[in-house]
Amino acid sequence: MLEQLRVPPRSEDAEQAALGAMLLERDAIVRAEELLQPEDFYHDAHRWIYRGVLDLYRRNQPVDLITLGEWLRARASTGEANPDDNLLAQVGGTLYLTTLMESAPTAAGITWYAEIVREKAMRRRLIATADKITHEAYISPREANELLRDSEGKLFALVEQALSSGPLAMPDVFDIIRDAIARRGEGSGVGFTTDLERLNLLLTPIKPGEMVVVAGRPGMGKSALAMQMALAACEQHRRGIFFTLEMDVDSLAIRLLHAYGCTGPAENDPRLHPDHAEEADRKMAKLLKNMRDVKLRVVDAPALCANDIIHLGRRAKHDGGLDFIVVDYLQLMESNERQHSVYERIRAVSRELKMAAKTLNAAVIAVSQLSRQVESRNPPRPQMSDLRESGQLEQDADKIILLYRPGCYGDHALREANLPAGDKSSAELILAKQRNGPTGSVWTRFDEEKTWFGEW
Repeated sequence: MLEQLRVPPRSEDAEQAALGAMLLERDAIVRAEELLQPEDFYHDAHRWIYRGVLDLYRRNQPVDLITLGEWLRARASTGEANPDDNLLAQVGGTLYLTTLMESAPTAAGITWYAEIVREKAMRRRLIATADKITHEAYISPREANELLRDSEGKLFALVEQALSSGPLAMPDVFDIIRDAIARRGEGSGVGFTTDLERLNLLLTPIKPGEMVVVAGRPGMGKSALAMQMALAACEQHRRGIFFTLEMDVDSLAIRLLHAYGCTGPAENDPRLHPDHAEEADRKMAKLLKNMRDVKLRVVDAPALCANDIIHLGRRAKHDGGLDFIVVDYLQLMESNERQHSVYERIRAVSRELKMAAKTLNAAVIAVSQLSRQVESRNPPRPQMSDLRESGQLEQDADKIILLYRPGCYGDHALREANLPAGDKSSAELILAKQRNGPTGSVWTRFDEEKTWFGEW
């Protein structure tokens, strides 16, 4: 009985006034288009009328009783409505369109009418989402943690939709461009750079929303470069999350110690043994202090999908901020949806990582494997087509960095690269794609002991 009394939030007066204002004055359509979607109207008749108003307006045709009436009649034979009835008759005929025009006191009130319609629509979506979450909590066989993540995603999607303010007007875009130029002039532009100066001459700052792919064959140092880029970002007061799907946390900690100056075979370093805790505190106090200041979270995730990244990313944003994410590595990720082949899964993961970058407004650095075909080439210098499932990755990535160490392929590859025999440290970083900047390559030195790239 109580359910029958609960009427979905709506305002018929506001819907009629909004549509009437658009029929009275063409400028009212401009503001309504920024605020409303057809689905925001509660009544089906009002949704069809609003679709007609928008379609006529976008085709630069007059919007009045005659043109809108003809548009509604035409839709009756297209299958978009019930073909057994005239759509104009379904919405109430020309008489109802006239009533709409009379229901708007003035077209100047379009913003207030549209805001009311939008507010009621958001309440209906919130109710529908809550009902769906409740229903799934009762009957779904999935684990509670998975249901919580999905529920959080649904609610955050509503929040983002509610905060959306429509397309930017030209003065707003101008202000954004002016502010961006000012920040660059002050040396405080959005994004972060690497700690390799020669690479920075080519590579534009990595900005929020960008997807950067770091790719190479096994043993080239791609995970090390991704970690190095993350630490460089932290030194520029950025905050990030490092998702490791390949290395465990202990191995990652050893690599961090190497990077921060703990030389030698770390597994055998007595300073890392539990029996030498006091000595470790004394000898590594400065090192540990430096690492404690690094705003980098590490997630050891043997199974990871884009929903997990978004969930933890939103939590990090709430806890203190999030500027970048590192995923090591892309081919080990699962897609949000079940895919039937590896090719489809990697394509989906690439799209989902790009969407995560946009959703979280954070840079995503994705480590990727290169296919074996690079090793059949002479010399085995990688190129973008060597990316596994390269088509989708090439399309989604804003920047692609390929790693090439000729010394790993023998003296012949070294000769082709004009490097001395036995050179194991020379490493070429190939900037194969950069959406808003140049491409090219730089040579660096790779320290295998510290797993760190330095200037050449």
